[in-house]
This record gives sequence, structure tokens and C-alpha cells, in this order.
Amino acid sequence: PFLFVSALPKPNEVAHWCSLGIKHVVVLIHKLEQRQTSYIRIWKEMEEKKVFFDKISAMLQKTKGHILSEDMGLLVANGREIYYEPFPMGQMSYSGLWDQKLITDALDRKEFSVAILYFYAPALKANRNFTRDFMKAFNRNYKFVGRTVLPGETGPSPQSLYFYGPKENA
Repeated sequence: PFLFVSALPKPNEVAHWCSLGIKHVVVLIHKLEQRQTSYIRIWKEMEEKKVFFDKISAMLQKTKGHILSEDMGLLVANGREIYYEPFPMGQMSYSGLWDQKLITDALDRKEFSVAILYFYAPALKANRNFTRDFMKAFNRNYKFVGRTVLPGETGPSPQSLYFYGPKENA
């Protein structure tokens, strides 16, 4: 296994360690091994996230048409336009400073090829980011197509990305 340079003792520390006696040296080496294990774990988690988001990016790059995403970083990282910023636009709509008819009409026209949210849409009536009218338009026109758990997330309700596509006309 590799050891990060920052975890290695400085030359003047080696002499100090020698003066401490073998018992203390063993304790210090154990602490260095713990630090190394921590770095390796973090490195592996970062690598898992990179692989995960590379797959999401590949999917987004193949997607034709507009994408609606609650995670705007995914859009920016993939050169896609942002059509809706959930928190500020939701709040402006609640405050009467912005007419959300633009976005609800776009949802009714099914202008988005893919929508990516952090929640299962049919279970939500409204929240601070999405008004009741937004959610009605969304649920009327988009269907759930899949979910993927974010890397490193565990437990009964791990943070996930939920994917939606336009419903076919009846």
C-alpha cells in the first residue's frame, strides 16, 4: 500500500521518535497506519463517486433535448442549459415575484426529455423548491423511469437520483 507524503515523519521527528523508546514508536506507527487507512478510504470513495458521475455524464451527453435537473451541477458539468433553479425560483413563485406559468407550460408541453430529481415525485405535493402547481404539472406529464442511489449512501432512505421521462399521450 502507498503512504501519502504528508503522513511521513519529517527527518527531525525521526530523532525525536528514537528518544521516545520503542513503545511510543509503535503507537506512533499505528497512528500513521490509521491515517493511511483513512486516506485510502477517502480515495476509494472519491473514485467511486467519479465512476458514478462519469456514467451519469455519459447518459446526459447522449440525451437529446432539454433536461430538467434538481442538481444543476450535473447540467453545468455536461454543458447543458439550466431551465429551472429549484430553490430561488420556487421561493420567488411562492412570493409572487415570478410567474411559474413558464415552467408549468413547458412541463405540460413535455419539453424535457429527462428530468432528474432527488425525490419520488408522485409522493410529493409541494415543498420549498417546487410549488403545488409545479408538482401537479410534473406528475401529470412525467413518469418515473428509474432510481440510482448516490455512492456512499446507505440506510433506509439513501440519497438518490430519480429519473423521469415524458408520459406518452393517452
